[in-house]
Amino acid sequence: MKTTITFILSTVIVFTANLSFAGRYELAKYIPTGIHTDKSPVYPENMELCKAYESNLNSFPEVKEPFACERPINPKFTDFDKPKWKVLDPSKHVELLVEISRVNYRKYTRPYPFDEPGARKGILKGIELGHVRLKLAELDIVSSPDSTTSKPDGIPEKVLRVERGDPKCDPADEKTRRIPPVIDYVIVSDDLTRVEDFRTSTEILDVFLYKGKIYFDAFYDTHGVDSVPGIDGPGKPHRYEVYVYTPYGNGARNGASPACRYRYIK
Repeated sequence: MKTTITFILSTVIVFTANLSFAGRYELAKYIPTGIHTDKSPVYPENMELCKAYESNLNSFPEVKEPFACERPINPKFTDFDKPKWKVLDPSKHVELLVEISRVNYRKYTRPYPFDEPGARKGILKGIELGHVRLKLAELDIVSSPDSTTSKPDGIPEKVLRVERGDPKCDPADEKTRRIPPVIDYVIVSDDLTRVEDFRTSTEILDVFLYKGKIYFDAFYDTHGVDSVPGIDGPGKPHRYEVYVYTPYGNGARNGASPACRYRYIK
């Protein structure tokens, strides 16, 4: 009997110790707007999504590090899903990748012209190193041009996912958290030769579905901004957060609006 009790206590202690090292996510009450100290609340129409996604993030008790590389979906949450991406050979789409670079370059005011030979050389080198990866899926992320709302129009677009950087992503690596790989999302023509629309990200921006609708999520290292007493402080300069975004766009203005924000607490 004594041996049995000792075994049970040992199991509880080990289990508790493992949980103590696991992180969890907490839904924040507001979202910074990026304009000085302005804040936006989590709107009631998004609360169901935000709460469900929080439960999904916290359904992985074995996870000790923040989801810096990807945010997995637990199969038991059947309202969530991931797009069915088709992997493409980037070496067969070099000209499209050059066009994507050109479109991205033109988004900013530059004092010098786009260097097409240099861009092509860099793309070919990236492909050789495995640092350029392509995936394709049909996703409904754009509303009709005459729409008065930002809701998708129900017609899926061909969306190209362009992953750039080292494919090895380690969430325990501080460098990965600070400088994650870049993922571009580009709406392309049916024959994959033209750029129809461009959405880009400087952080890991992933895609998931909730009740059949498309959403984005992203990981951020906020470097201690908006610290919380008792959680942040000396020796803990980094603050890890996950955001969920809803897509919008009607051809003139395209992007994604933050809907949910989560703090990572360890």
